[in-house]
Amino acid sequence: MRWWLCLLCLSCVLAQEPADLADQQPDPAKPAVQAQTTPASDGQPSTDEVLGDKRVIQVYFLHPYLDGLVKVDREIFLQGQIENMVKQAIDQLTIAPDPGIGLVVWPPNTYVREVYALKDGTLVVDLDGGFLRQVPSGSTRELMMVYSLVHTLLHNFVGYSQVEILVDGHVSETLTGQVDIESPLHPGSNFLVVKAEGIVQGLSPVQVPDPPRQ
Repeated sequence: MRWWLCLLCLSCVLAQEPADLADQQPDPAKPAVQAQTTPASDGQPSTDEVLGDKRVIQVYFLHPYLDGLVKVDREIFLQGQIENMVKQAIDQLTIAPDPGIGLVVWPPNTYVREVYALKDGTLVVDLDGGFLRQVPSGSTRELMMVYSLVHTLLHNFVGYSQVEILVDGHVSETLTGQVDIESPLHPGSNFLVVKAEGIVQGLSPVQVPDPPRQ
């Protein structure tokens, strides 16, 4: 009799197991809950942190009274790649400082197609030819445009020793018809740089036409 009662109890347990197992299976109608994990930090700043950091650079403008360039402090964002920071520096060349400090020679519609930082120490700046055709001609203005760009870039970006200027992706004889830019350019020293707080001997007064208005 006891063995019969044992078999009866065992059969009841086995009959109950499928229902219990079914209760443990996920309901397809209910979305699975996924664990939320926080990615491990790799020690690098986030994009927002990088964009929030700035550095001070020296931008070269035409001296308001003398034939030379003067440095003006400006800020740019640290955006990782040097090409992005070079574009920011060039953009600063189009923003006029106080007229008593310096004069802008790059027009507000200056457009940089691309910038390339080469391993041989050359910064290549590819300019759009459209805005250059609107720049008033003149050897003094063009000379100041070229060397304000060259000095601004080479003064602020360590490791680069020359600037090559392209127009519409190609080597050009001149920027606007006067100054030779066929070869990579280096900082000029025979007419640069004017100290902001004083007059430097050997420099003569100069007048540069205003950039075209849009």
